[in-house]
Parts: sequence; structure tokens; C-alpha cells
Amino acid sequence: MSSPDVYAVARVRGLRTRLLGRRRMVELAAQADLAGKLELLRRAGLIGTTAATVDAAARDLAKGLWRDTVFVDGLLEAAGARRLLRAVLGIADAWSLKTVLRGVARSEPSASLLALAVPTFDFDEAAFKELVAQRTVKAVIDLLATWRSPFAPALLAAAAAAGGHVDPSALELAIDRVAFARAARAAAKHPAVARLVAESVDLANAVTLLELSGRAAGRELFLEGGQTLARRRFERLAASPSEARGAVAADRALGLGPAMIDGAPDPFLLDRLVRRRPLVALRRAAREEPLSIAVPLVFLLERQEEVRSARTILEGGAIGLPAGELVDLAEVGT
Repeated sequence: MSSPDVYAVARVRGLRTRLLGRRRMVELAAQADLAGKLELLRRAGLIGTTAATVDAAARDLAKGLWRDTVFVDGLLEAAGARRLLRAVLGIADAWSLKTVLRGVARSEPSASLLALAVPTFDFDEAAFKELVAQRTVKAVIDLLATWRSPFAPALLAAAAAAGGHVDPSALELAIDRVAFARAARAAAKHPAVARLVAESVDLANAVTLLELSGRAAGRELFLEGGQTLARRRFERLAASPSEARGAVAADRALGLGPAMIDGAPDPFLLDRLVRRRPLVALRRAAREEPLSIAVPLVFLLERQEEVRSARTILEGGAIGLPAGELVDLAEVGT
């Protein structure tokens, strides 16, 4: 794995000390009212002194994440290191974009969707605000095309192939293919990152098998770039739901045990695993290579999770959810 200069890694390690961590995130959820939550976030330096509402705090959280992202990107002197960082962050962009498409298709409130999205280089806070304001999936895709987003050509092609019909699976597959292919290209000379990209692809294919096995369309949803699930095996398992469940449960490399897939799979838990796999893998890489690009990548992915969790706690607290439910909903410590 490439090594950014020692100064960059040292600066990022300093930034990591500012993360809330599980203890303070639980403390945030336990605050009796919004004023208490906002005061804790102010003391942590995550929002400004004038933020007095959930929306204002969410804006400050997003702005702080964006500042940290740009700062860390600027610390990396090598162009290859910056490309790698942006490509891995692009996997998170893909998850956020899929969340937007699902939410718009279901006419979910814009504020709820915005709370789940985190800004990076492909989509800053202003971009996500405009995306979640669209009322149809077609409008989201057209807006991405106007911006010349790297995801737009694949989404336009998937929509055209469906004859204008909204096929969520095909659209999400198109997004994943762009994100994983870009990450794989950037990580070609960095074995540890290439391994985490392959692991993420395998997990995404495993989730597809659990959610769609037995459907004819399942064979068309294979993602290239994994190591554990080859296309031929995927197609065979897609045609046999019972065999697919057993094979996925037995594969330790996928990190899915029998408890996760007994009965009907929980889409929320499976989606969470796919989103968080790069962070889990990068934490391992950062321990193995403490002066590598894995260190700044881990920090930025942790910051994304922190912002997403804090937003969820603020939104949930505003509608009266108890602290325990807020902790679970915000995925604190997972």
C-alpha cells in the first residue's frame, strides 16, 4: 500500500482524537432534549455556536465533514494517493446515491434522506439537497446527467434498457459497477486496498443472492471484481435459493454467519454490512501498515459514520424516540 508522508499521517492521527467515539455518541443520545444534544456537539467542536435547530446542526455537521475531507485530501502530495482516497470514498458515495434513489422512488421526506447522505467529492451538501428535492427517479438521473456525474451514463443506460420503467435493482447495480470499477482501477497498485474493494464486491454479490436468489433476473445482477464468488458460481447459486443461503453462510470470507441469514434476510442489516465493509477492512489495514494511506481513509470513513449517526440521533430525538432506540438506529458502536 502506498505511504503518504509521515507528516500527513501524523496530522490525520491528531484529527482522529476529535472523533466522538461510542461513549460520547451514547451520551449524545442520552441528552434529555435538543438543547442538551446541541451543547454536547458544540463542546466537541462539531457545530457552531449559532446552530439552534436540527436542520442548522445538520448543516454544520456536513460542512465540518467537508472541511475535513478537503483538508485530508490536501495533505496527500502524490496524485495517486489522492485518486485512491477519492475512489474509495466513491464507494460511500454510491451507497448515499442508492439511498437517494430508493427514497425518491418511495416519496420519502427529503429531510430524512438528507440525514443519511454524507458529502464527499462527487456530491457535496448542496448537491445532495438538490438530489433529494427531486420528485421522481427520472428527475434524479437527469440532474446527474446535467452535472456530468460519473454515475450518469450507467444510470441513463440502465433506464433506457428498462424502457423507462423504474427498475431499482438495475439502477443500483449500475451505480455499484461504476463505484467498484473506479475503486479497483485506483487500487491496482495497492494490494491492501484492492483486497478491500474485492471483499466489498463479494459481499454485495452475496447480498444479491440472499435478496434475489431464485429470480431469473438475479443472474443479471452479478458484479465483477470479487474473489470469492465467481460468475459461474453466482449464476448457479442464484437459481437455487436454499443452496445460496447455505453457501453464503458457510463462507467465512464474506463475514455473514448463519444468524444473519436464518429466515428472511434483514435488508437493513445487510445494507449496513455492505456500506461499512470498507471501513472494517481499512481499520485492519491501518493496524498492519500504520504509515499507509489506510490511516487517512479510515479517518474520513469514521467521520462519515459520525456525521450520519449524529444526524440520526438529532432527527430521532426530535420526534421523541428514547435514547436506547436512538443508539440502535444510529448504529453506534457497530
